[in-house]
Amino acid sequence: MASDVPGLWRAATTGAAERQQLVRLLVERVVVTVQGESENVAVVIEWAGGQGSRHVLRRPVRRYEQLEGHAALLSRIKELRGEGLSLAEVAERLNEEGHRPPKRRATYNGAMVAGLLGRSQRSGPRPKAVSAGGQLGEHEWLLSDLARELQMPGVTLHRWRRVGWVCGRKLAVPGGHWALWADEEERERLRRLRAHLAAGRMSPFRPS
Repeated sequence: MASDVPGLWRAATTGAAERQQLVRLLVERVVVTVQGESENVAVVIEWAGGQGSRHVLRRPVRRYEQLEGHAALLSRIKELRGEGLSLAEVAERLNEEGHRPPKRRATYNGAMVAGLLGRSQRSGPRPKAVSAGGQLGEHEWLLSDLARELQMPGVTLHRWRRVGWVCGRKLAVPGGHWALWADEEERERLRRLRAHLAAGRMSPFRPS
């Protein structure tokens, strides 16, 4: 059995207790070194008999800013948005290129890209069809512009739109852009709503 340790480890008849015993027999010590606050972890396994092996693992982190390639990630998102890709298309490209988000998710999605843009205050170029005028009505804002005005993540505003806490409509332009209605009174309501939720109250409200 000792000649095929991997096979022994994977055998259906090998239980958790047996695997623990195998580790105790084969491994003298494990040294784990986290590289700063990043997601990268260096692992050195010192095996019984004096041999050693080095490995690099990825740990979940809480913030995007902790990712080693955070600056490069933001730069890549800006580049892709500059090519006219939608948020969902940017997320798909990031996944294809091997970028991985923090925490315990395996892939990016459009909402996560929107959140990154909101945090970095980089919303990408304004669509040419919108810049040309005639798309936005009175008191209408692009979702990314309104998020900056309210100093909040765009992904949060996306969620509020989905649950009906803010009124909006999808523009007939490439990229899936949304126009949200918010005059001065509505913007103040949204600021109060955000403070209301931050205080731990879970239901929205409107001023009487």
